[in-house]
Amino acid sequence: MVKVRIVLMLINERYCGDKLLQKKFTTDEFPFHLVMNKGELPQYYVYDSFPKIIERSLYEASYAKWERNRENLSDNQLSANKRYPYTSKIECAECHEKFKRRTYRGVEFWCCKKHLVDHDSCMNKQISKEELDEAFLKLYYKLKNSIDILESYGRNIVKLLMDDEKEKELMMLDKELHNLKAEKLRLLKENLEGKISDIEKISNLNEIQMYKSLYELEKKKVLNQVYESAEYRNNQRLVDVLRHSASIDTFDEVIFHEIVQKVMIGQNHIYFQLHNDLMIKSERKKYDGNYS
Repeated sequence: MVKVRIVLMLINERYCGDKLLQKKFTTDEFPFHLVMNKGELPQYYVYDSFPKIIERSLYEASYAKWERNRENLSDNQLSANKRYPYTSKIECAECHEKFKRRTYRGVEFWCCKKHLVDHDSCMNKQISKEELDEAFLKLYYKLKNSIDILESYGRNIVKLLMDDEKEKELMMLDKELHNLKAEKLRLLKENLEGKISDIEKISNLNEIQMYKSLYELEKKKVLNQVYESAEYRNNQRLVDVLRHSASIDTFDEVIFHEIVQKVMIGQNHIYFQLHNDLMIKSERKKYDGNYS
């Protein structure tokens, strides 16, 4: 780990006082994401933008050596350091080991690490990326057509997080707000009937407005304790992503990460754990014996 950090420092232009602008950019469409700039937008290199930590000659020599070393790496070595959409996301439902990417006859598969070492220690078969992609697409449209159910789930979360003390406090505040509304109507009626002057009416209405603002603020504080909870916010964020995401006909990595927290693979089912902690089950394709 220390060696990696030293290498990253030696090939980072900022350590010699320079700065490469627009390494990342924010996407234009909702949901907005900060992504690496891989040529979509122009980049600008600024020399001597702040005090250097290492000499420019050391930086340039280190970067040149790093590039030469990369040229000598095999495709397999480069691939081993690459992160894929399912990296660290898939877990074995049988033994709870992480799944590892492998290729077989040019096809990408994901397999339980324990199964790769010893087939008898975990009988869970590997799964193709194609099947995972298809299962996610089905999940995506199932969720997109069930936004009303997710919203109802969010309302139930609010009810579950609303303890007796909060409910009593909200009832008391609603009662006070109702009384203030009735008092306001009474004052307006008495003013029309000439029982109180305009000055008295304005003075009393100002006092009512002051108490109304205080009660509404207290009510907002109580509700925020519930609506700002991680459980509710994660569900609401999921609803927002589904509502604003476009139709897709192929696997979308950004949407996948926005929706799915973890994937568990069993011998017969795929389990998608969403960011709101719901677990959705999908049936696996029948194993045809072409791979182990």
